[in-house]
Amino acid sequence: MVWADGQEDVDNINSANAFASCSDCVTVAISFQVVLVVGQADVVIPQNIAQAVNWDCFRCITAALASFMLMQPAFGALSDRIGRRACMICFGLFGIFATVPLLGAIGAASTPMAAFALVAIALTGVSFYSAISGIVKAEMFPVQIRGLAVGMPYAISNSLFGGTAEYVALWFKNRGIEPSFYWYVTVVAAIGFLATLMMPDNRVHGFLRDDTGEVVR
Repeated sequence: MVWADGQEDVDNINSANAFASCSDCVTVAISFQVVLVVGQADVVIPQNIAQAVNWDCFRCITAALASFMLMQPAFGALSDRIGRRACMICFGLFGIFATVPLLGAIGAASTPMAAFALVAIALTGVSFYSAISGIVKAEMFPVQIRGLAVGMPYAISNSLFGGTAEYVALWFKNRGIEPSFYWYVTVVAAIGFLATLMMPDNRVHGFLRDDTGEVVR
């Protein structure tokens, strides 16, 4: 989040870099950035960069999935039509039913193109959430408490689940039950799905309103 006073430029830079030297491999760099500007800014030029490089590589594919960003406007427009809650439900269902087969298939992929296609499918499902992650939270709370109500749960959940994901995965791997991590992710997705079912419809109960006081749909 950027606090702007009109005198400073909003020029955040986010980059992802991947390098590899291998045979029959895929190097993937994914870069995703959401910049929330609070206040007035005259110059807004954030940069989002994804760079993937292979060297001394035979029969390999280098894929920079900056195209993941191109999905976001489309899924954002979809949410304007069917509602943010519906998109979150789709994301939850995707997480429940696709996590185990997708992660298993990615691990067993024997060709670069197969791995790339599976990752692209996964990112498409994730786009149901990533395209609206900021707005769906903002619509749930009135402006008086929006910063705290959005920021605190986000920080806690990212610390508990995102921050520990690597350790949990390695714990399963060290015990020879690595596929169990896929089910761990599925359970987390199921919890998120149940929470989504209890969400109000933003098109009726949202807290983002226009100048006339009507809910922004």
